[in-house]
Amino acid sequence: MLSTLLIFNVTLTIKYSKLLYWHTFSITVINIIILKKNILLFGFIIAFYLAKAQTIDSLYFNLYTDSLKKGTYNYINVDAKYNTGKYLPLNSNELIFTSTVGTFERNCLILPLNCTAEKVAITITLKANKNTSKSIYLYIKKKPDNEPLKTPEELIKKMEQKSTTTKRKKGKV
Repeated sequence: MLSTLLIFNVTLTIKYSKLLYWHTFSITVINIIILKKNILLFGFIIAFYLAKAQTIDSLYFNLYTDSLKKGTYNYINVDAKYNTGKYLPLNSNELIFTSTVGTFERNCLILPLNCTAEKVAITITLKANKNTSKSIYLYIKKKPDNEPLKTPEELIKKMEQKSTTTKRKKGKV
């Protein structure tokens, strides 16, 4: 609104006084530029204040599995609850990841193949506030992943066998 008033003032000066045209116009343009810079600076200050106002209240693990696998990338998903009520995911840019076994590459925990531990303690700490942290214990999968998958024919045969044994049991009861 202020910049509109200044531009309106320029048109009045041009209309009524042709002698002061260049002088008044240059002062008004400088005023508009200064005004726009001040508005822009004020906008940045408000945006910074509002962005700073969002603080993390608590951290949550949002895991996709109940156990960790050896020799693979185990993604550790972490969500933060902000004071505004929003939940947003965090990564290694905002968090410090530590564990009792294995090494971290960003959000991924890599366990060695020869790991003998039964469970792993994982701790996350907020970089911006070292007092905000959370820990969890996750068990390591014991059975190997080399079990062959069943073919579609084997699955169909197994389903047919289940249905025939279920029908026999119903007939006896």
